[in-house]
Amino acid sequence: MLKTETILLLNYLQQTKEKNIEKISLALNESRKKLWYEISVINTFLLEGGLQPIELQSGQLLYQAEDTEKWMKLILEEQLDSYQFPEERIPLLIIHIICAQQPLSAKKLQKYFRLSRSSVLADIKRLREYIEAYDLILLHDKVEGYIFKGDEMKVRRLLENAISHLQDISYLKKSAHYFEVIWGKSLEINEHYVYLLAYSKTNLLSFVESRLEELVYNVCFNKIRKNRRQINFSEIDTQQLKNQPAYALSTTLVEEIFNDNEEGEILFWETRLLNVLQGEKYTVDEHYFNQLTAKIISHIQQITGINFSESTTLHKTLYQHLVPAYFRMKYDMYYENPLVDKVKKEYQNLFYLIQKGLEPLEQEIGKCVSESEIAYFTIHFGGYLHLREKKKEHKRLRALAICPNGISSSLVMTAGLREIFPEIDFIEQHSIQEALLMSDNQYDLVFSTISFPSEKKVYITKPLPNSVEKHLLRERVLEDFSLSNRHAPIQVKNLVAIFEKHGNITNREALYQDLRNYIYREVKQSSQEVKTLPELMNPSLIRISKEKLDWKQAITQAAQPLLEQGYIEETYIDAMIQNVIEIGPYIVLAPKVAVPHARPETGVNKLGISLLKLDQSVDFNVDGEEDEERYVQLVFVLAAIDNKAHLTALMQLSKILEDEDNIDSLIGKNSVEELYESINKLVETKGGNEDD
Repeated sequence: MLKTETILLLNYLQQTKEKNIEKISLALNESRKKLWYEISVINTFLLEGGLQPIELQSGQLLYQAEDTEKWMKLILEEQLDSYQFPEERIPLLIIHIICAQQPLSAKKLQKYFRLSRSSVLADIKRLREYIEAYDLILLHDKVEGYIFKGDEMKVRRLLENAISHLQDISYLKKSAHYFEVIWGKSLEINEHYVYLLAYSKTNLLSFVESRLEELVYNVCFNKIRKNRRQINFSEIDTQQLKNQPAYALSTTLVEEIFNDNEEGEILFWETRLLNVLQGEKYTVDEHYFNQLTAKIISHIQQITGINFSESTTLHKTLYQHLVPAYFRMKYDMYYENPLVDKVKKEYQNLFYLIQKGLEPLEQEIGKCVSESEIAYFTIHFGGYLHLREKKKEHKRLRALAICPNGISSSLVMTAGLREIFPEIDFIEQHSIQEALLMSDNQYDLVFSTISFPSEKKVYITKPLPNSVEKHLLRERVLEDFSLSNRHAPIQVKNLVAIFEKHGNITNREALYQDLRNYIYREVKQSSQEVKTLPELMNPSLIRISKEKLDWKQAITQAAQPLLEQGYIEETYIDAMIQNVIEIGPYIVLAPKVAVPHARPETGVNKLGISLLKLDQSVDFNVDGEEDEERYVQLVFVLAAIDNKAHLTALMQLSKILEDEDNIDSLIGKNSVEELYESINKLVETKGGNEDD
């Protein structure tokens, strides 16, 4: 019986074809001793299945590339064993209960999972705790057995999540076969898959390949349900969905697959189709989504102090990401982002500010944007900022970046690759079909998350590799290509060989590990690069005014300390005022608070933030509207020299401004010293440091 981590190792070898044991050890963050053990387990499994074992010679794994396909086939043929692990039984229980063909009792579950009664009851308890987040309850009826009670949409979401989890741990196909055996009924998976592919060709549809499989299983499991209930949509949502071209596609699918024409069922499957269809032709609200895209860019520009308005590329790619994300979020489609923690760590300050900047989207969908979705928007904007920093560098190679997991993952991967290879110009593709139609003359090398047939060099990678994987990927490319202005990669084995020339090594394994930790460790931004709010806004940059000013005078006076101390030029003040005239009062970030700023090239010499506290409020309603919150008494002038150095301070300021009591407290201070001390204390209590 193979454990999950053993299957993951086989999957890694099958996808990457990597054979160097040291590189595998680094990429998977496992010791070589642990890997040797896992390979011995794999070899026992392969021999029992009549396949050739993996050999190890001089630090290299020896196996044929074609053998990897046989490994995957053997895994699928092995008897389902996930019931051995409690955390993996939950999705199986969910599917079992939702799609049960006969009433389920604890005794039957004992039989199906080969467990004791106490283990089954413990699983049921865990399941009841798990579904609390869905506002569902699990009941046991003497006639119906175990059943979920609650809103039908939430029951279907629960089923979708279970399907996704099983796919993530490579148990979806095996689990489906398992259910077919115990239910004695075919799920007709291949038939529905073939039908959808044929339907896509007939109607010139393009599916996101990785999500199509989940859609097929979702269809199959829902079709077999005996207690499927009606779903109701609001009038507004119904009208919006019926206006989409995908409505006609869904109508046909529901009629032909489910033999149903109920409107709620058609609308439900339309929302699911919108999550797997690629291209912009499946929505007709082009004007609406373009406006929403512009609103998001504008709001994030306000929050971050970074000007994005000149980038048509950013608008276009964000639009492409926004449309499916909008429907995904509005209609509660499960979309787990495995990169959340990594994005939050690598883009900590930007993540928080993007979260604040997505308020226009939250207003439109009527719910909070999840961290999974925020992470995609963060990497989108983070990748754009990185591009702006590198735009003057000469790129000598053209690389095709292929990620068929949808626009979101594609954007993530390409942004990450640009960080690893600033010398390379990337051509992004999230459609295998379109990539196959491209001529080899259009690119010099390929980065892909899956195998891709090409005469050019192909490098298999993850959507967002860790620091070790980045280094190893760059090392592999440097073996084949000469990249400008970069040192050759440091290799641990070469360092050890040098040390051996000059002394004795008593513990080679410990030396390897220490060198790995030193070379491949995560490097945080240095303290010289990261500036906190109190550091950027010292007492000499704070002023208090008792005068009655208009908004132009307020900006000018607020910027005066920066001008006097050489942080900015007069042209920067003019640019800030001109921005408000052209764009409107976008600088009012919170009630009674304005944060004017302009582009660095309009006259910024040094990074800084000044503050003007006004005893008499200033009217910033420059667009003719009358909004009480735009009567400002705190004006923070931001002078940013680039797109990153000010983000920590801006995040800290944003956290302070979340609470109106903090704003009123600052307005109530009567001296510069009190203001500065209060801001220091608020930064400490509100957090915003990297360790928070």
